Amino acid sequence: MESVFLSQSFADADRDLITAVVALLESTGLHVVTGEALGGAELSEGVRHLLEDSDACVGIATPREAKADGRFATHPWVQSELVMARTFKKRCIAIVSRDVDLQGAFTQNERIDYDLARPLPAIAKLARTLTIWRREAGRQIRIVPLPATVAGVIGKNHELAVCEYRIYSARGRPSPWRQAMIVPQQGGPVVHLEGATDDSFIEIRLQVGKQRWGSRAIQPFTHVTFKKEGKA
Repeated sequence: MESVFLSQSFADADRDLITAVVALLESTGLHVVTGEALGGAELSEGVRHLLEDSDACVGIATPREAKADGRFATHPWVQSELVMARTFKKRCIAIVSRDVDLQGAFTQNERIDYDLARPLPAIAKLARTLTIWRREAGRQIRIVPLPATVAGVIGKNHELAVCEYRIYSARGRPSPWRQAMIVPQQGGPVVHLEGATDDSFIEIRLQVGKQRWGSRAIQPFTHVTFKKEGKA
């Protein structure tokens, strides 16, 4: 996990909270992405793309307009961005001020309650949430396909190459097959895989045209040797 979209208010009253959240996110090595303040519920295409490209979303729902019952609505773009992030199936958490009435879809999801008089419990819970997210997301690893003949075929036909992988948990349960990214680097192609953990095993398969290769399940490493399985 590399980036988090921060859905926020741009009001001066929220500056200290936002500064603390950004500092926590950046202290864990995450890149913080923010969108524009739209002043309404509609999302621009630019914000949609930012959300889709981010790995997770943290929304800060602070008070805006007062309601008849004495509670407050939050900023409409914050609520819309939270809904969109969950629609994109991103990891998502909302920090909600205790006097905010959060309405709409997905409001039943886990949230972090925020009290202006006691801000530290909210920051502590966000830290625990980030720890869970990073553990679940695993890490990125890169592998160099071997033998050289396989790498050569991939290098010459990069646009036709398809690489998939699945991760076996410590208990031996495989994940669904996922698409991997092949980068044609100098010296040969490199395959980028996401979600690896130290105790997982990874199985990889490659196909270029009618040629197909597969690997045995291995622990995260930098080189993988493929054995030709036959034509597709």
